[in-house]
Amino acid sequence: MKIGNSPNYYVRVRARGWDEEPEQAELYEGMYTFDLNEVVQVSFVPAVTTPRPWSVNHLPGDISEFTSVEQARVFDLLISQYSVTPDEARAGTEEQFDWPFDWDDPATRPCPTVFYVTPKEFARLSADLEDLSDTAGRLHSVVRRSDVTEHEVVRFIERRILDSPLLTPDSARSIGR
Repeated sequence: MKIGNSPNYYVRVRARGWDEEPEQAELYEGMYTFDLNEVVQVSFVPAVTTPRPWSVNHLPGDISEFTSVEQARVFDLLISQYSVTPDEARAGTEEQFDWPFDWDDPATRPCPTVFYVTPKEFARLSADLEDLSDTAGRLHSVVRRSDVTEHEVVRFIERRILDSPLLTPDSARSIGR
């Protein structure tokens, strides 16, 4: 008997607005979360025009107080372990941020990582996420990786994120790698 997670992980794709209060949902328009085995999450965040450096110090203290898409986007990039966003100048690169909140054990503190793509590539991935959310968007998705390998976004995640040296050992174990 094999103990551990199968590399044929479960896939779930949800529009971020689905999980927000109705009055806040529009702030998350165009944002998606791609879950692997319900443990590893990749956020897809449309372009951010807020000047850098990004910081939670410039945001309201509670997400229910967000009033702009920029606030929601910056927040997601700063707290998602893995995220993808378009930026023509940074396309093909990655960037890691310091976790913006207190954390008891620095050795286990998350390190948010952003994978940059071109705006054109992001548009294709977003369209694919929208399509995939129809079949793998249920709260408890039973869709497996092997069922959706023809999707560009699945191939992208495997090539850019799962094959990246920035994938944490915990994330790798969670998806059977």
